[in-house]
Amino acid sequence: MNTFRKILVVLLAIIALFSLAGMVFLIVTPEPERGIATALTVIPAPVQTKAEVPAAFVLPEMETLVLPEGENLAKGKKVTFSDYTDVYPGKQAVDGRERTYWEGAAFPSWITVDLAEPAAISKIVLRVPPQRNWGKRTQVISLAVSLDGESFTDIVTAASYVFDPQTGNGVLVEFEPVEAQYVRATIESNTGATGGQLSELCVYSAE
Repeated sequence: MNTFRKILVVLLAIIALFSLAGMVFLIVTPEPERGIATALTVIPAPVQTKAEVPAAFVLPEMETLVLPEGENLAKGKKVTFSDYTDVYPGKQAVDGRERTYWEGAAFPSWITVDLAEPAAISKIVLRVPPQRNWGKRTQVISLAVSLDGESFTDIVTAASYVFDPQTGNGVLVEFEPVEAQYVRATIESNTGATGGQLSELCVYSAE
């Protein structure tokens, strides 16, 4: 082993030892044409008492959607729907699991839940999965109700609803109390997919 290689090995050994002590090193090479370090300056690392993350990498906290008090009358109930994509059938919009969802195959997409018996309702919550990778999207939705499952009456005309993961990826729609057994959501457009999407269609009584 020649002299320069011996020097390099020694320097690397010193660097390895001081690295364990949290030091930062600056290697000076007065003979750059030979590519060999012949001098070593040791610089103490700044004192750091806790792990720090650059501000640019800090994601804002996500809010949790606050649901109305009372029972979700639609949970676990029977549904019918216009169509669905892949493995996302309508039953997943009433299974009580916010991370599963129904996705329609085309517009308009609609889904109807049978509450099993008439009830006075005044609030509906529409949700999509809350994960951050479900980016912000806008869906145009109308809501209608029926007592017999055949004749429907609009209770909320088509309007744009923004689903934003920063605010829980859901919207609360309130209206005057109405008697209903069947509740239908019709989605006319969606900036996030080629069909309507809902992870939960929640219905709450007026009481």
